[in-house]
Amino acid sequence: MVKRTKSLIFKFALIFLLFIIGTLALTGVATYKNQMSVYRTQKLENLQLVAEHLADIMTTGNMEFSFLQEFYIKNKDKFLVPYHFSSLKETLDTYNRLFAEKYPGKILGTTIDFSELDEDVQLAYALYNYEFFLLAFENTCHTFNLAYTYYLIPDEEPEHIFYMFDGIRKKETKNGRDYILLGRKAEVKRSEHPVLWKAWDTGKRPDEFGVWDNDYGHDYSCYYPFSVNGKQLGIIGAEVEVADANREIFRNSLRQMGIMAIILFLSMILLLFCINKFYILRISTLQNGVKSYAENKDPEIAENIKKGVWGEDEIASLGEQVSSMIHDLDVYMHNLLKTTRELYDAKKNAEAMNILANRDALTGIRNKTAYDNEVKRLEKNIANGNARFGICMIDLNFLKHINDTYGHEQGNTAIKKLCRIVCLIFAHSPVFRIGGDEFVVILENSDFDNADSLLTSFKSALYESQKAENEWERVSAAAGIATYDPAIDTGVESVFKRADMTMYENKKHMKAVRTD
Repeated sequence: MVKRTKSLIFKFALIFLLFIIGTLALTGVATYKNQMSVYRTQKLENLQLVAEHLADIMTTGNMEFSFLQEFYIKNKDKFLVPYHFSSLKETLDTYNRLFAEKYPGKILGTTIDFSELDEDVQLAYALYNYEFFLLAFENTCHTFNLAYTYYLIPDEEPEHIFYMFDGIRKKETKNGRDYILLGRKAEVKRSEHPVLWKAWDTGKRPDEFGVWDNDYGHDYSCYYPFSVNGKQLGIIGAEVEVADANREIFRNSLRQMGIMAIILFLSMILLLFCINKFYILRISTLQNGVKSYAENKDPEIAENIKKGVWGEDEIASLGEQVSSMIHDLDVYMHNLLKTTRELYDAKKNAEAMNILANRDALTGIRNKTAYDNEVKRLEKNIANGNARFGICMIDLNFLKHINDTYGHEQGNTAIKKLCRIVCLIFAHSPVFRIGGDEFVVILENSDFDNADSLLTSFKSALYESQKAENEWERVSAAAGIATYDPAIDTGVESVFKRADMTMYENKKHMKAVRTD
């Protein structure tokens, strides 16, 4: 009887297995075709968004892009970009140095125009902006995992273009130094790349892929005609490798086929169990046992399940496995609860460590790291046009004298006493210790409005401290305040420097400038 039952189940299983294989094969082909269509549409939309992102960067750069492009076309042989550069600091420093030397006190775009600059200053500023956009193209390519991003300008020679920005660096050597190959020219036939030329001719973004298949790879390409003030300047391109696209489509198809396979397999099992009520009854017993465990979480139910699915066939084996799983799950849940508690404790410890990382160990106030985070917040306010703040720079006088004369412990006492005075006077503002004897106060709201009176109170408090018995408790400090002025300040650093300069003038007046 057992053999007959097993044989019948085996035959039904074989029939349904063949059915599942056939269904999955047909479903797989249909799914792959559907995925191909959906993926190409989504990928095209994603590449178009990437191109729009690059266009936004080019439109909102420091230098009007049409000027940069015109200057680049005329002077591209003079553009020398080091092959391994990764930062704008060197070119920015060069431009700032040249501008400061030749036009002291001038502000580009306000008191002097780009066209009025000397050629070497123009080139330095254009090169800085060029490197800025080049890094934007390279970073976008890396961030969105693309094969290629670039900016093309159709050449005067028919069916030829040249690359102004190339998302992949190519090297050339001049005078023994490696530079990025710029202005690379290429022939692009209309018959082979109709989508690219369609974007240029119509000035509209094509809703289809272009295809490149050459020595650089086999890619799908999206083209975005770029224009400024109604004038078409060039074409932004973004590419994804065909092989990567096909692999992703294949993975999505396999995933859907896997889900379909699971559904069909479970359906087959359910139908097989429906054939014989004897099995359905035992499955119900097993099901009720599992349900009872789900509601009560009592591991003793495992023994009841083992007894309820008696026999020596597959269902009995399944009952054994479920029973064993319940025992294992019970152990796992206990371990999971323990691990959860440990993770919670670790999270609390991490939060405490993060607080300590932003606190100055000596004074207990916020440190340089916390100040840098505050600067980021203020920079966002400046960018949003709602910045209203001031910076008070405070520097303890004669700290070296105290350390050398009475020891570092007394020097620390002087620092802490000055810190208490600063925190007491500027009670509504965040105070930061950014150096050994340097403090910064960010003035906002009421403290911003009352900055002058607070500074007067601060000086009075310092004067009162001179009555202390010990010299190291008679603290002296220089202070300077600067408020953000959008007409002259480019950021928080500019305000900081002006406050520091005012503090330094105060220190000279107090004859407390450090000579060590």
